[in-house]
Amino acid sequence: MKVCCFVMKNHELIEVDPKKVTAVAMTTMALSSGNPVLAAQINVKEAVQPLVDVVIDLAEPITYAAMVKGGLQMAMGNEHEGKKAIGNAFKGYLVVKLVPIIFDIIDGIALVG
Repeated sequence: MKVCCFVMKNHELIEVDPKKVTAVAMTTMALSSGNPVLAAQINVKEAVQPLVDVVIDLAEPITYAAMVKGGLQMAMGNEHEGKKAIGNAFKGYLVVKLVPIIFDIIDGIALVG
Protein backbone atom coordinates (compact mmCIF):
# COMPACT_ATOMS: atom_id res chain seq x y z
CA MET A 1 0.00 0.00 0.00
CA LYS A 2 1.35 3.39 -0.94
CA VAL A 3 0.68 6.32 1.36
CA CYS A 4 1.04 9.71 -0.22
CA CYS A 5 -0.19 13.26 0.07
CA PHE A 6 -1.27 15.45 -2.81
CA VAL A 7 -0.72 19.21 -2.81
CA MET A 8 -2.13 21.80 -5.21
CA LYS A 9 0.36 24.44 -6.33
CA ASN A 10 -0.37 26.91 -9.14
CA HIS A 11 -3.39 24.80 -10.08
CA GLU A 12 -1.17 21.75 -10.62
CA LEU A 13 -1.28 18.49 -8.71
CA ILE A 14 2.06 17.61 -7.06
CA GLU A 15 2.72 14.29 -5.34
CA VAL A 16 4.67 14.49 -2.08
CA ASP A 17 7.11 11.76 -1.11
CA PRO A 18 5.51 9.20 1.30
CA LYS A 19 8.51 9.43 3.63
CA LYS A 20 7.95 13.16 3.99
CA VAL A 21 4.27 12.60 4.73
CA THR A 22 5.16 10.17 7.52
CA ALA A 23 7.74 12.56 8.98
CA VAL A 24 5.29 15.48 8.92
CA ALA A 25 2.54 13.36 10.50
CA MET A 26 4.80 12.17 13.32
CA THR A 27 6.07 15.72 13.94
CA THR A 28 2.53 17.07 14.00
CA MET A 29 1.44 14.38 16.48
CA ALA A 30 4.44 15.05 18.70
CA LEU A 31 3.85 18.81 18.73
CA SER A 32 0.07 18.70 19.09
CA SER A 33 -0.03 16.54 22.22
CA GLY A 34 2.11 16.48 25.30
CA ASN A 35 2.47 12.70 25.14
CA PRO A 36 3.00 11.22 21.70
CA VAL A 37 1.00 8.04 21.17
CA LEU A 38 2.93 5.07 19.87
CA ALA A 39 1.19 2.48 17.71
CA ALA A 40 1.93 -0.26 20.26
CA GLN A 41 0.02 1.65 22.93
CA ILE A 42 -3.27 1.86 21.00
CA ASN A 43 -5.96 -0.45 22.36
CA VAL A 44 -8.09 -1.64 19.43
CA LYS A 45 -11.06 -2.41 21.68
CA GLU A 46 -11.12 1.16 22.97
CA ALA A 47 -10.62 2.55 19.47
CA VAL A 48 -13.70 0.82 18.00
CA GLN A 49 -15.90 1.13 21.10
CA PRO A 50 -17.74 4.22 19.76
CA LEU A 51 -18.68 2.25 16.64
CA VAL A 52 -19.89 -0.68 18.75
CA ASP A 53 -21.97 1.71 20.86
CA VAL A 54 -23.63 3.17 17.75
CA VAL A 55 -24.51 -0.31 16.44
CA ILE A 56 -25.98 -1.30 19.81
CA ASP A 57 -27.98 1.93 20.01
CA LEU A 58 -29.37 1.42 16.49
CA ALA A 59 -30.40 -2.18 17.17
CA GLU A 60 -33.70 -1.33 18.85
CA PRO A 61 -35.16 1.08 16.24
CA ILE A 62 -34.05 -1.16 13.36
CA THR A 63 -35.59 -4.21 15.05
CA TYR A 64 -38.79 -2.27 15.66
CA ALA A 65 -39.01 -1.34 11.98
CA ALA A 66 -38.34 -4.93 10.88
CA MET A 67 -41.02 -6.25 13.23
CA VAL A 68 -43.53 -3.69 11.96
CA LYS A 69 -42.70 -4.82 8.42
CA GLY A 70 -43.32 -8.43 9.47
CA GLY A 71 -46.63 -7.47 11.07
CA LEU A 72 -47.72 -5.67 7.91
CA GLN A 73 -46.80 -8.71 5.84
CA MET A 74 -48.92 -10.86 8.12
CA ALA A 75 -51.80 -8.40 7.86
CA MET A 76 -51.60 -8.54 4.05
CA GLY A 77 -51.98 -12.31 4.10
CA ASN A 78 -48.36 -13.36 3.79
CA GLU A 79 -48.24 -14.94 7.23
CA HIS A 80 -45.20 -17.16 6.67
CA GLU A 81 -42.97 -14.32 5.43
CA GLY A 82 -44.23 -12.02 8.23
CA LYS A 83 -43.40 -14.53 10.96
CA LYS A 84 -40.01 -15.14 9.35
CA ALA A 85 -39.24 -11.40 9.31
CA ILE A 86 -40.28 -10.95 12.94
CA GLY A 87 -38.25 -13.98 14.04
CA ASN A 88 -35.14 -12.86 12.16
CA ALA A 89 -35.45 -9.33 13.58
CA PHE A 90 -35.69 -10.70 17.11
CA LYS A 91 -32.71 -13.02 16.60
CA GLY A 92 -30.63 -10.19 15.17
CA TYR A 93 -31.54 -7.95 18.11
CA LEU A 94 -30.44 -10.63 20.60
CA VAL A 95 -27.15 -11.15 18.78
CA VAL A 96 -26.33 -7.43 18.71
CA LYS A 97 -27.19 -7.00 22.39
CA LEU A 98 -25.62 -10.20 23.74
CA VAL A 99 -22.34 -10.49 21.80
CA PRO A 100 -20.64 -7.57 23.65
CA ILE A 101 -21.71 -9.09 26.98
CA ILE A 102 -20.34 -12.49 25.97
CA PHE A 103 -17.03 -10.95 24.90
CA ASP A 104 -16.78 -9.06 28.21
CA ILE A 105 -17.24 -12.36 30.05
CA ILE A 106 -14.60 -14.03 27.89
CA ASP A 107 -12.20 -11.13 28.51
CA GLY A 108 -12.72 -11.54 32.24
CA ILE A 109 -11.75 -15.19 32.25
CA ALA A 110 -8.11 -15.66 33.17
CA LEU A 111 -6.43 -18.18 30.94
CA VAL A 112 -4.45 -20.75 32.87
CA GLY A 113 -1.76 -22.43 30.95
